[in-house]
Formats: sequence, structure tokens, C-alpha cells
Amino acid sequence: MILAVANSQTDQYYSFVFDLLRQRGKNPILFCADRCLEGETINLSICNGKLYHYAVIDGREVDLSQVEAVWYLKPHLPKELRTSNPPEYREFIRRQFLATWQSLYDALRDKKWVSPHWNVIRAENKIYQSIVACKIGFEVPETLISSDPNKIREFWEYCGHNMVAKILAVSPIEDHVVFTNKLTEADMSKIESAKYSPSIFQECIVKKHELRIIVVGDKVFAVRIESQEGETTKIDWRRSNQTGERMSMLEDKLPASVESRCLDLVAQLGLRFGCIDMIVTPDDRYVFLEINPNGQWYFTQTATGLPIGEAIADLLV
Repeated sequence: MILAVANSQTDQYYSFVFDLLRQRGKNPILFCADRCLEGETINLSICNGKLYHYAVIDGREVDLSQVEAVWYLKPHLPKELRTSNPPEYREFIRRQFLATWQSLYDALRDKKWVSPHWNVIRAENKIYQSIVACKIGFEVPETLISSDPNKIREFWEYCGHNMVAKILAVSPIEDHVVFTNKLTEADMSKIESAKYSPSIFQECIVKKHELRIIVVGDKVFAVRIESQEGETTKIDWRRSNQTGERMSMLEDKLPASVESRCLDLVAQLGLRFGCIDMIVTPDDRYVFLEINPNGQWYFTQTATGLPIGEAIADLLV
């Protein structure tokens, strides 16, 4: 049995990979964390010194000792709990459920995880992943991570007033995505507000195109994203999800040295899967931006036909 820990409101790639797993003779089970108010639960019982770890999925009890591998995919609470009142209870509720989900890793530590839970948590830290990327030889943009307005002003001058700002962690604000933004003089006039939250500041690098590189085990799939084709996607191509602006996506081939570093990065972070975002400059330099241990990949397979889902199914079995 292969257990996927995810949510009910998911892209179709779950069912796509599940079909591939069934073709390989495996029984995939989907635990939807956001259905906790509908009876979907993780449970642990200790009776007479015996431990029993089980899940209730679709109304039936599943013995988790039968799990061979775990596909761990961004479980989250339903919106009713994420936005419940009074607001001060929200973090309390989230922590109780998170502790329950995390117990899975301790109970199933000897199984194959894609990827190991605690390694995912650590790898999501953008400071840590940048440190590792530098150590293995990736080129990384000139960067400042700070909440000190004076240091940010100094870095603004250092970058020749050519700087972008990013958030350090996923925004907890419901239904709100914070994109990478190029800073203006007007933004810098209000930079004292940076005291309230550390952020990432980087030189704004001229792009020929961008790459989403998906690493699955020892396989590397590179997709070229023509982000410079549209005005709204030049700084952050994810804006296309908001604006509907289309970009070309094509299968790409990485230099052997870049591919090797991608594999090394994923391995050193203790992951089995990762989505790496990079810039390719007009003079063909490959510049590392970040890695998402649970990044989206199905849209790249749809656009290019790359067998990413097949590689995930192979890795799980």
C-alpha cells in the first residue's frame, strides 16, 4: 500500500500518478488532511502496551503498518478552520493537527518517503537552501536577507537601484499570493516598514529565460519557461496564473555540470524530489533562485510531455 498525504482540492496529477501506481501493481490510498471535519483522521492508540497507528479514510479504517511508501504533499486544514474565529485559536488548532500528521513520520520512519517529512521542513527554509546551493557551487544572485532599513538602503545602492524583494516563507494570509516585485524609489521611501518583517532582497538579474527543473530520485527534467515573452511575467512568471498571460514552455537540456549540481542539491537537502527555479542569463549563466521540496510539476508535463509522473510512480514503488 502506498499512502499519499495531501488534500481533496488537488490537481488531477494525484489521480494520474495513482493510475500509474495501479498499473505497477500497487494500491494507492489518499489521505485528505482538509477533510478532518468530515471524518478523515489519523489516529494512534496504545492499549495493554500495544501500539496501533491507523487512519480513517472514506469511512474505513486503514492499518498504517501496511504502508510501503509515503508521498507527502502539503497537507493543510480546511478553510473553516484556517479562518475560524476567534483568530487567536487558529494557530492552536493548526499545531494540534500538525503534530498528528507529523506522528506519521515517526511511526513510518523505516518506509520510503517522498520526501522525508523533517527534511522537507528544513529544506523549505530559503536561507538554508541558499547556503547549501552556494557551497555546492551554484551561482546565486547578490542577496541580502534583513529587516534593517539601513542595510537595505545600502544594498539598494550596491545593486544600482536595481533590486527585487521576496518573502522568506509562504504567506499565511488566506487567498493571497505575494509575488517577487521589483522595488522602486517610492518603495524605498517607505522601507522603514521592513522592520516588521525580514525579507529577501536580490539584484534584479537580466533574463534570457527561466527554468523549472524537476528532480525525481536520480532523474532530472528541465523545462524552459519563456517568461520574458509577456510584460507581467518578466519579474515573476507565476503572475500568469493571475493574469492569464500565456508563456511558451519547452523541454530543455542542462549542461552536465548544472544537472550534477541539481542532483547534489536535492541529495544534500535529504530529499527525493524537488523543483528548482533558475534564471538563464543572455550570456548563458545559470543562476539558482530556490528549490521547492513540494513544488508543482504537472503543468510542465502537460506542456512538454516529459514523463515526470511516471518517474514519481517508479520512485514510490
